[in-house]
Amino acid sequence: MSPPEPSPHDGPYGLPEDTQSAGMIRIKANYCVDEGEYEFETESDRDEFISNPTFSFDFNIDNVDDKDGVEHVFGTLDVAPHFSRRSPEFTVTRVEPSEDNDAVAIVSVEVEMFFDIRISLADFHEWVEGEGDTWRYSGRIECAGEIGLINSEREEYESYLEVTSILDPPNVGAAYDIVQSVTEQLAGAIGLTIFISEDTDAELVDSLICKLEGDGALLVQVEMGASYMDYISPLIETEEGATAILDGVQHIHEDLIGDFLRILSDRVLVGTIGDGDNAQSFEMPMAAFNLVLIDRGGGETSLIRYAV
Repeated sequence: MSPPEPSPHDGPYGLPEDTQSAGMIRIKANYCVDEGEYEFETESDRDEFISNPTFSFDFNIDNVDDKDGVEHVFGTLDVAPHFSRRSPEFTVTRVEPSEDNDAVAIVSVEVEMFFDIRISLADFHEWVEGEGDTWRYSGRIECAGEIGLINSEREEYESYLEVTSILDPPNVGAAYDIVQSVTEQLAGAIGLTIFISEDTDAELVDSLICKLEGDGALLVQVEMGASYMDYISPLIETEEGATAILDGVQHIHEDLIGDFLRILSDRVLVGTIGDGDNAQSFEMPMAAFNLVLIDRGGGETSLIRYAV
């Protein structure tokens, strides 16, 4: 199997050719700091930060001791988080001066990110609670200008959620029925995306669509030359936990893929209203529905496949 093309988010995958896997799972995680006591050089440095709190996320996979486990989980030792908008966006719930130290700020902050793993989410949990327990040291939220984190009530990853499953047909076909696999993944799922590659046998794809439609899924055909809203509008009314099928994602124009990825990663519809100087951009939250993306071939879908 050839290595996948690099993600447009941040960093190559470096997937080894002999990786034995039924595909790739993208998980969403939050990294949180609660009541962190960040120290600064001077009181004025601290006050400058408080007036304009700026953060970065430092990630270092070398801090994980179980290197064999890292390669098994991620398919590579070159691991990095992905972010919805290419760079991390931090949610701050507290930033204020310490009452006990003039150079310390009390900070509560979190950041959302994504990781691509080659094992199930359950197996990932087992790994981070066992051999991979030093995973908790792989990330750290840093404040601009700080000289160190003195203490915190909590500093850790949390809220792991499976958000994308990309099946790898050459392996899947030999291992289990793809129809059964997809239906099992969708059972009880919320906000899950599954990508079905063009290499998948057409009869299997048709059987899958028939099965999902029979279970109540919405089928949307993406026709060549269709306008973006022709196939996006039906998704707006799709409810949380329901499943929609986009058949023919190879027809999505490359100029629209960036907007489309916001739906895949965040379930947010972005667009522009009006023309010229009167044009205004908008963002509209969508429900956490499940998506099954069907690639029929004949188009370029690597950006969709490896960046959802």
